[in-house]
Amino acid sequence: MIKACAKRLVVSEIEEQEERKSVLIIPQKRDQVRAFVIAMGSEVDDELEVGDVVYLPTDTGIHIDINGEKYLSISENQILAAFKDK
Repeated sequence: MIKACAKRLVVSEIEEQEERKSVLIIPQKRDQVRAFVIAMGSEVDDELEVGDVVYLPTDTGIHIDINGEKYLSISENQILAAFKDK
């Protein structure tokens, strides 16, 4: 089980599909990262919940690897937007 501390969150990035044209793979330009909230610290705003989808700037957070799974540890104030995924 992953736990986040204070005003930090642990998120799992949602992989975006790349566009294929013939044998060339053209990576999509990314202005933001989309991720699922996996864990939240005890001081994070009550409006956020585990399972929410959040948008973050592309170069944000601290990359962590736990048992081969990749996560980002972010500060609450790095979130651009959030919504509930139904």
